[in-house]
Amino acid sequence: MKQKSMIYISAMIMVSFILIGCNKGSVQSIWNDQQLKIDGFYADWGTNLLYNEKSNLGFAVANDSNCIYLCLVSADQQVIRQVMMRGLELKIDVPKMKGHTFKIKYPVGMEGMDMSMMRSMRSGGKMGGFDQDWMGETGGPDMTPPMEEMQTEFHLYGPGRDDKRIIPMQNNMGIDINVGRSQRQLVYEIKIPIQLIKDYFEIDQSIAIAEMVLNFKMPEMKMADMPSRGGMGGPSGGGMGGPSGGGMGGHPGRPDGMNSNSDNFKFSVRASLAAS
Repeated sequence: MKQKSMIYISAMIMVSFILIGCNKGSVQSIWNDQQLKIDGFYADWGTNLLYNEKSNLGFAVANDSNCIYLCLVSADQQVIRQVMMRGLELKIDVPKMKGHTFKIKYPVGMEGMDMSMMRSMRSGGKMGGFDQDWMGETGGPDMTPPMEEMQTEFHLYGPGRDDKRIIPMQNNMGIDINVGRSQRQLVYEIKIPIQLIKDYFEIDQSIAIAEMVLNFKMPEMKMADMPSRGGMGGPSGGGMGGPSGGGMGGHPGRPDGMNSNSDNFKFSVRASLAAS
């Protein structure tokens, strides 16, 4: 099983993004033939999951006539811990459409966890077992509860810059998110209705969106987001630091350039949508 996984990863990393700027890549969306599932695993993306060496990430985008589908994969353990603590934001921009916001935050970080979950995650001085082999790969217990048990809501921002809504994971808006763990990698998948994006940007339904700019980042950690009692701090609390894990597919170390510091994790890509 592990040998097959390594063969697949080795084949995946032979493809890389075409860089069009300092931090921004360009990728062609694939047409979704109903094979993709938002389940927190990336096997169904096949060789369409591309590897970006600058960011040390796997990424893929797909669409059909109704929705856009994204998959982001990271094996950097420091990035993963920071995502769990601070959350992850996805901001979508539509070229030439200014003055509107469409942004989703999930995971929402520590502000979305109750105190009983925080106490559970402190067990053994580790961040929810992220220092162990995940999915029972070596037969050891996986201390981390499923993400849907840890955080049952996401934050939706827009169309105004200061507009914010708290949306349950089970919703009637058509947004489907799943964050899973496989082979010590964090797998982020999301499905978003294209019509919802059009509504937020006030785009006429008859006009097709040809491109989107997809911006991932970790938000700033504010003191107000920290639990008031029983937090993760303290010298014996097993802080969030520690050495970074190896990169995907045998690429050790941290990403290069501006993305080398996981505290400032950012990833942007321009996606050209596929036509039917």
